[in-house]
Amino acid sequence: MSDVDARLFNSFRVRFRLGLFDSQSDAYWQYGTKNIGTEASINLNLKVAEESIVLLQHGSSGSSTRVNLLPLQQSDNLNIAVVGPLGDATRSMIQVDTGKLCPDGNFDCIESPFNAIAKLNANGTTSYHAGCGIISNDDSQIETAVLAAKQADVVVLAIGITSCGDWWRSPVVPKNLMHCHFNDTDGSRYLEAEGHDRETLDLPPIQQKLSTAILTLNKPTIIILMHAGQIAIEQLLHLNHVTVVDAFYPGAMGGVALANLLFGQSNRWGKLPYTVYVLLFLQLCHCFLE
Repeated sequence: MSDVDARLFNSFRVRFRLGLFDSQSDAYWQYGTKNIGTEASINLNLKVAEESIVLLQHGSSGSSTRVNLLPLQQSDNLNIAVVGPLGDATRSMIQVDTGKLCPDGNFDCIESPFNAIAKLNANGTTSYHAGCGIISNDDSQIETAVLAAKQADVVVLAIGITSCGDWWRSPVVPKNLMHCHFNDTDGSRYLEAEGHDRETLDLPPIQQKLSTAILTLNKPTIIILMHAGQIAIEQLLHLNHVTVVDAFYPGAMGGVALANLLFGQSNRWGKLPYTVYVLLFLQLCHCFLE
C-alpha cells in the first residue's frame, strides 16, 4: 500500500498544481480561446517538440568517406524528395483527443513536415509523393514515389502508424468505427487506440513495400517515424545510408521542429523516454502463442 500511496501522491500532485481541484475561475480553468495560439505558447510548443524528437541512428551522406548526413545544408541547393504517407501529416501529428487548433476547426493551419522542409530548402527543390496510405493496400502510387526518390539528392521517408482518431483516412477501415471497435479482417490491426491491442509490431505491409523500394535505391535517406506504441524497425537499421528519426506524435509544431532539426536550425534532440525490450517482448509473445 505504501507503493500505491506514493504513486497516487505523484499523480495527484500534478493535478493539484494544474488547479484541477480549484474552482473554474482559478488556475488553468480560466484559459480560453484568447490564450490559445499566442506567441509564447507557440514557442513553448516548438521547444518541447524539438526536445522530444529522438535521433536513433545517424547515417552517412553516401560519399566514399563517411560523412554524416545531418545537418542538411540550405546552401547546397538540394533536391529533396519527401515520401511516405506521413510526410504531409497535420492531424496525424497530434494526439487524437486534442481539440480545436485552427480557427476553422480543421488542421489546415498546421505546417506539415513537407511544407516546413520546403521552406528551409528554399534554394533547392522539395517534392512530396505519398507513395501509399497508412494502412491501405493500394500500391499504385509507389512507382511515382520511387521515381522522385531516384532523382533526389536526399530522401525523407515519413512512415509509421496512427491513432484510431484517424480511422476515416483509410478506405479499408469500416466507417462505423466511431468508438474504435476493430475486427481482424481490415487494416485497423495497425491502428492505435485505448482498449485495442495490436497483434503485431510491424509496419503495415504497404509501408514495408514502399520502404523496401526506397531503401534499395541506396540514396541518403532520412526515415521519420510517427507513432505512440512500439513499431519494429530492425530491418531499417544498420544501413549506412539511413538516418532514423523518431518523432512519436510531435504535436502542432512537429513539422517545423523536424525541419529545424534536420537543417541544424536547432540541436535540441531528445532521448527515448523508455527502454525498448523488443527482442525479449517478441520472444515472450512467441512462447505464449505456442
